[in-house]
Amino acid sequence: MTNDLPEYHHANFAAVCLLRSGVVYSDEAPAWDLTLSHQTRLEDLFATFGLRLVIAEDDGYAYVRQLAEEEEEEGYENLPRLMRTVRMTYEQTLLCLLLRAEICRFEDEELHSTKCVVSEENLFAAYLGFFGTVHDEKRLKAKFAPALKRITEFGFAKKLNQEPPAYLVRPILKARFSLEQMEQMKAKLLAHQQKKAPGETPED
Repeated sequence: MTNDLPEYHHANFAAVCLLRSGVVYSDEAPAWDLTLSHQTRLEDLFATFGLRLVIAEDDGYAYVRQLAEEEEEEGYENLPRLMRTVRMTYEQTLLCLLLRAEICRFEDEELHSTKCVVSEENLFAAYLGFFGTVHDEKRLKAKFAPALKRITEFGFAKKLNQEPPAYLVRPILKARFSLEQMEQMKAKLLAHQQKKAPGETPED
C-alpha cells in the first residue's frame, strides 16, 4: 500500500489544536509558537473552510471563528458551518458575565500582575449576590459547581493547582463577550431572575 498522505508540516499541529479547542494560549507550547511562526499558512488553510484565524498576541491567545456573513466571498456561503454555537445554561451565562467583569476590574486595578486570577470563594460570593439577600445557598452551590466546571471545559477559565481553590480567567472572554454584549447579558439575566421567587433560577 502506497502512502498517499501529504508531507507533514509543523503547522498541522497548531491547526489541530485550534480546531480541537477553538483557542490556543501563550502558555501552551508548542502550539502557540507554531501558530505565530506559521500564521500565514494557517490563515490560508482555515480560510478554505470558511474560518478566520484571530491572533491577539498582546493578550496571549489565538482562536478560530466562523467567517461573518459580510466577510464571505462568492461561494463561501455554501460551506457548512464548522464552529457550532453552544447554548449555555443560566448559571453558565452568569459565570461568564462575572468572569468577564473580573477581567475589566483586573485591567483597571491590577498594575503589578500579568494574570487575572479569582478565588472560587470570591466568585461564588459574586454569584450569590446576583440572587438577592434571600436565597437557598446550598441549592445555589449545587448548581454553581457543575456550571463552573463546564466553563473551564469551554476554555474560559483554568483551575489552578492551589489552595484555597482559584481560577485563572482566560482573556478569550474579551473576544467572546464585548462590553456591549455584557450589558445585554446582564439585562436578560436580571429580567429572568425577576420573574422568579428569591433564590430560584430560571430552571427551578
